[in-house]
Amino acid sequence: MKLRLFLLFVIFQAASLQGQNKPCACCEAPFRQFDFWLGNWEVRDTSGQVLGNNSIVKAKGDCLIQEHWQGQSGGSGHSMNYYASTDSSWHQLWVGGDGTILNLVGGLENDAMVLRSQAFKSKSGVMLRHQIQWIPLADGSLIQHWQLINEKGKALKSLFYGVYYPEN
Repeated sequence: MKLRLFLLFVIFQAASLQGQNKPCACCEAPFRQFDFWLGNWEVRDTSGQVLGNNSIVKAKGDCLIQEHWQGQSGGSGHSMNYYASTDSSWHQLWVGGDGTILNLVGGLENDAMVLRSQAFKSKSGVMLRHQIQWIPLADGSLIQHWQLINEKGKALKSLFYGVYYPEN
């Protein structure tokens, strides 16, 4: 009986150690492309007025990037962002406290992360997409620009333009 308990203990310990030595599933280069967004940020408009604060953290073994937005005027929202090797794309699911839900897909384009929604028909019958770009700047800040674009990719309306400054 003691031998059986000892063998079970050894087996469980070996399994536990084996699980700890697994290579990081999301440490390869594509999974790190959006890491420039990580951190705690104060977000301002182009005139310098504070729009809100955004906390961007890694979760789930570095496989998920979580966003926690708190707007200066009381709005809030959260997003989950992940790289899917099945389609070699980044995905974002944004849920805002005002009921806004965005489901975006994309990737790096000229050193900026660019994600777009599926096309949808506007009230006027025009096919549109949401497009959000995150553009890292040399000074450590970044720009987030959310636009409505047409089927050809032409920007029609800016919905949000924020300059992210790292919080100390």
